[in-house]
Amino acid sequence: MNRIGFIGGGKMAAAIIKGIINSNWCDSKNIIVSDKNEDALNLLGKTYKINTTLSNIDVIKNSNIILFAVKPFVLKDVLNEIKPYITKEHIILSIAAGISINTIEEIVGNIPVIRIMPNTPALVNEGMSAI
Repeated sequence: MNRIGFIGGGKMAAAIIKGIINSNWCDSKNIIVSDKNEDALNLLGKTYKINTTLSNIDVIKNSNIILFAVKPFVLKDVLNEIKPYITKEHIILSIAAGISINTIEEIVGNIPVIRIMPNTPALVNEGMSAI
């Protein structure tokens, strides 16, 4: 069973969550999101009936697929924070523009990493992504 965690709960994360739920790929009870903005988390939880937390580590511990939806300048700090909790069982997805797979692997080690570049029409369920 897929358990997907989002670190970062902004607009693009919300668009991806909506698409996942609408596609029936993953049940909302198997989605967890962390963000430092409690209001954003409350809105996501209420709108999509997903789990939310202020702790990035909770996301790692409760997910096998981790999608990083944070600003690129924050990503390295977040990766260093969660590094001790990442295992070979995790798959990392990143939508952080300009941060290479090599950069992510240098921090977390030999874990599968996939970069995804969604475009803004994803915000209205009409987007495409380069993977």
